[in-house]
Amino acid sequence: ARFFRGGVLTPAKVRRFSERLAENYSTQTCRRVLTTFRRLCDWMVAEGTITESPFRGVTIPPDTHRDRRPVRYTMDDVDATVGTDLASLRNRTILRVLVDTGCAVTHLAYVTDDDLSLANGTMRIGGTVHQLTDATLTELAEYLMIRDQMIELAGIDYDGRIRALWVSLTAGTLG
Repeated sequence: ARFFRGGVLTPAKVRRFSERLAENYSTQTCRRVLTTFRRLCDWMVAEGTITESPFRGVTIPPDTHRDRRPVRYTMDDVDATVGTDLASLRNRTILRVLVDTGCAVTHLAYVTDDDLSLANGTMRIGGTVHQLTDATLTELAEYLMIRDQMIELAGIDYDGRIRALWVSLTAGTLG
């Protein structure tokens, strides 16, 4: 198989590449790059582009994250650790929505006022409409009452733009 600048890609070259990666990047990054590259070579073998994978005998670092088990939290755990200041009230509301919906944090960061319907008890997150519990709706209503204080303290000027649901006192909106 030809490699980027010519020459044959051999297991020895792949091992050297792997060593250089390990010198500059985390184990997880090395694993991701090498696994992707190995899958490409396996596909090339299957397609007949190359006769043998250059990953023969090359060890990819183990996935150290596989041993981690998800930790399950309840709202009692959240309530026991969250304070009473404005940011803590916002954080507790965010955590309650996450517990209710199971959505990804990255999707929740981009929720706007238009995505929330307290009247219907729903929130659109990442294109999916979620039904919220009464406790979460109550928490959201309380958060919305204090959010205007947060907007004023953060000095956010929406100037006609769609309002982000979550507000940060230091950086403006979270999304």
